[in-house]
Amino acid sequence: HRIDYWAPKTDWSVTQAEIVNILPQDRSRITVREVLDDLKGDDGPLIWKERFWATPRDWRLLDRLSLYPRLRDYTRQTKEKGSDKPWLIAQGFQPLGPGDTQEDAKALELPTRLYIDARDITSFLIPDDCQKWPSTITQVRGRSGVNTAVFEAPHVLVTGGFSRCAYTDFAVTFRSSVRGIQGPKHDRDLLIFLSFYLRTALAQYCLFHTSSNWGVTRARVYDLELLGLPFPFPDQCSQPSEAWRLVRESAKVFDRALTQIRKPFSNRDDLAHNTQAFVEKLIEEYFDIDDIERMIISDTVKVLIPSSQPLRTKFDIPTLRQSTEASRQGFLQRICATLNGWASENYRVHGKVSAEPSSGVGMIVLEKTRWGESPTQLNGDASEILKAIETLQRIAAKNHGTFELVRGLKVFHKNLLYIIKPLGQRFWTNTAALNDADEIAATILMRSAQEGA
Repeated sequence: HRIDYWAPKTDWSVTQAEIVNILPQDRSRITVREVLDDLKGDDGPLIWKERFWATPRDWRLLDRLSLYPRLRDYTRQTKEKGSDKPWLIAQGFQPLGPGDTQEDAKALELPTRLYIDARDITSFLIPDDCQKWPSTITQVRGRSGVNTAVFEAPHVLVTGGFSRCAYTDFAVTFRSSVRGIQGPKHDRDLLIFLSFYLRTALAQYCLFHTSSNWGVTRARVYDLELLGLPFPFPDQCSQPSEAWRLVRESAKVFDRALTQIRKPFSNRDDLAHNTQAFVEKLIEEYFDIDDIERMIISDTVKVLIPSSQPLRTKFDIPTLRQSTEASRQGFLQRICATLNGWASENYRVHGKVSAEPSSGVGMIVLEKTRWGESPTQLNGDASEILKAIETLQRIAAKNHGTFELVRGLKVFHKNLLYIIKPLGQRFWTNTAALNDADEIAATILMRSAQEGA
């Protein structure tokens, strides 16, 4: 039995008419068996979330990353009594609120008078960035956590919205809007590496496609979801000695940056940005991220995540933004390069892009030629063909009230292939080009197999 799963997104056409287009990229068909199998895993059911924003190329990358050990393999929660996991994750204390009474309160003794607010957390923290309370005794809610070990150093601090993260070598307290990951002192380099990792595009990518809220409602990541991040220790990597080198190198870079930050008049923002960019390359090497996977991750972070919660007061939304000529040419180069990488040595694929901004539709024409030959059918005016195919696409669409199921359209004609796409930026990314190349190759292979039969 199959389930039709529709996850429509706001697109350019919604701004022109009160119709929600449900495009092929936002429709999935899932079997009941896949849903039941997903419930058996250690994670929460991911099948619905992974098909909300992710594409087939994303599914493959997420599947590969899921083979790594997880952060939860070494990190225990406070409710895990008797666990031998070396790291601890816990939220900060809950202070008394305006409606709380002294009957609801209890005294909590903190290991330090230093306190950091979630809004003040930056990539590099020093004691001078923290507030200093007059006493280590504070009044908290009766149901507030009492495990103060998470305030001890070394530890990593992460805000609830996953927007800020820092490592500190000193004890500091925080409220429940921040969670800490604390470990033994001999794991200092690993915790520094973790703090860099949690700020990478890779970690954002994984959590955006697997956490229950982020990308659907509020940008919030729960402890269990954070602990589900892929995070192998160096000894579990394919080349442990190289993995340890990367971890230790990141710790050295951290220490050098922290020394510079302590100096007067240092530019902390630039220093933090440059340090993170340098270590991010080490982390990509640690996780064996290749150029194609880097493109897929970048598209999610730069296009999808900023578009996941559009507001009426926010007009510059990447997925609503009409694609530029440069982005369409980039798409064309990527799809041709991918197809040519798979083609036999006797043939090459060439392409041309046309756009009709008034109707929000673009068209790619691909021509197959023999090696060394120039394309002969890409120089004509494609506007009439574009209008004709756009008309066919509208006729093929199925209306369901204010919802319209739009058909994806790829038309083969001799040695030409016509592809019709909306002009929204989401459909002209590198990820979209890779997925279209996969679909084209699969169609050609299936047709060849049928002809052979």
